[in-house]
Amino acid sequence: MSVIDDALRSMSQRLEEVEREADELRAAIAALGRGRTHSTAAPRNGTGTATLATPARPAAGKRAPRGENRRKILNAIKRKAKTASEIEAETGIAVATAASTLHALVRAGQARKATRGYVAVR
Repeated sequence: MSVIDDALRSMSQRLEEVEREADELRAAIAALGRGRTHSTAAPRNGTGTATLATPARPAAGKRAPRGENRRKILNAIKRKAKTASEIEAETGIAVATAASTLHALVRAGQARKATRGYVAVR
């Protein structure tokens, strides 16, 4: 068990070093961010470790109406197979949104995977 104890001790020491470095970086970020309206420092939770900030959702006026992305993507892949990147260039829908919508369309039977990209099922 000595090997395990040594490994645990080593990992604990490294964790303490990383936490000290993180605190120093937070202090530097806070010092640089004084006078700004938004802090870039990660919020702290009660355990002394940093938490990831959840990004705010876009304003309601900036979101596409329900079903609009799906409709645009189906129209884009109606005649020719396209990748999520090609759909982004054509429609302005983010690659991640296009990719997840394409997967949903395949599951729903409205699209199929082509050799390169996706095409609408006719």
